Amino acid sequence: MSAAFAAVFGTSRLISAYTGPCLDILVSGAKRSVGFSGNGLDTSGIGNGLYPIQTWYDQSGRGRHLTPGTASVPKLLIRTGALPCIIFLENDFLNLPSALSADRANSAVFHAARYTWQSRAVDVINWGTGTTSAMRFGSFVDGGHTPSMQVISGGMTSFPSSTRFLSTCTPCLTAYNSRAGSLTIRRDGYVESLNALSPLLLSGGRIGASGNATSYGRQDMFALVIYASGLTTSEELSVAQAIKAIYNLNSWKPDKHIVILGDSKTQGDAAASNLNITRVLHDLYGKSPDVWIRNMGMNGSDIASRYATFWFTYGRPYNYVEPDCNKNAFVCWLGVNDVSLGQTADQILANYVKLFNVPSDKGTSVTTQGWKGRVLSTIMPARPQNAAKDSVRRAVNAAIKTVANVNAIWDVSSLCDTGGVLAGFTTDVTLSQDGTHESEKAYALEGPSLKAAIDASLA
Repeated sequence: MSAAFAAVFGTSRLISAYTGPCLDILVSGAKRSVGFSGNGLDTSGIGNGLYPIQTWYDQSGRGRHLTPGTASVPKLLIRTGALPCIIFLENDFLNLPSALSADRANSAVFHAARYTWQSRAVDVINWGTGTTSAMRFGSFVDGGHTPSMQVISGGMTSFPSSTRFLSTCTPCLTAYNSRAGSLTIRRDGYVESLNALSPLLLSGGRIGASGNATSYGRQDMFALVIYASGLTTSEELSVAQAIKAIYNLNSWKPDKHIVILGDSKTQGDAAASNLNITRVLHDLYGKSPDVWIRNMGMNGSDIASRYATFWFTYGRPYNYVEPDCNKNAFVCWLGVNDVSLGQTADQILANYVKLFNVPSDKGTSVTTQGWKGRVLSTIMPARPQNAAKDSVRRAVNAAIKTVANVNAIWDVSSLCDTGGVLAGFTTDVTLSQDGTHESEKAYALEGPSLKAAIDASLA
């Protein structure tokens, strides 16, 4: 490799010769070092849960470790059946040490993560200081639901021209490679090149931080690899393939393309571990790099009477179907909050019908956009629900199966009604109980039924 490592961080062993710890975490208030077993994280003796990060060790041997600087500390998520990852909530960040520097016109950065919230900005690396924007990487989604990639240097901001650059709940790799003032960005098959980046040596900064102190975004992070100078194109692709193989990341060309529209179940709960059904679904597909699963959620309190408006206005271009992807599915999970907010069954169903079937002044219907698999969910009971509102929910559930142009029904109500496996809304306070949303265990029970409905729609 023509360039030396500046720093290497991962939840897997990324440098074979590295023998030190991966992380220091707090377990029941006591610091514990976590190393590797083979190339994977050694979590033996540590149960499922969230554990505050004290140190994320630099595997390059240069000692440029990451540490929390405030009470907003990211956590290690350990969950059976899923890769361990670092959880960042909106205000969480880790400090980049001042010894970790890079020339924005001559460096290479590889970032493996997934973005579990749809409507929050995600600026994953902010060089310079915690609140400056001399160079920011990774603002994939802004607060207005607009796909964007911002690379800021000397006042320059770049937005992608391709609709393919979408937010995804599928773990993926973004590569930034700058050489001789030219920067190339790659993600999900999207490539953009920028020229005339002036040299500037940046040191310190944050991971997880935005360009201000108020909006950071949510992400699950797996790895960050930084080279002290730019790579050749062949070297860049070689590094990318190695990281993608270690984490089984997005292949940049999908075999199956799935998008889910919904409320906080898809957007990302207020729960502490960035849970959403979209992320759980991806785990059920065996972390296949050929399956792209995208979430397009919004806060449930904003959702009444806005299904079609959100999809056709704010949603553009999330309704984009990946070219040459013959297996694609659109999943609609909505209705819980509309029932709670007093919408009638007729109003809710009218929005479903409009979304699936009727060309709108906001755009064309899902049916005519090329989504071949179309899955509609029944409505899970909001808890607690009074008798009048619950009768609305039941009326909607009975009518959902009559909506035209739907390939499969995700029958959530059968799981949640009396006698269903989720009738008691199983809680797990160590992972996700927030008084409103499901727990880790509940999502684990719901996920297989959603996957079965999607598979039926793709058959």
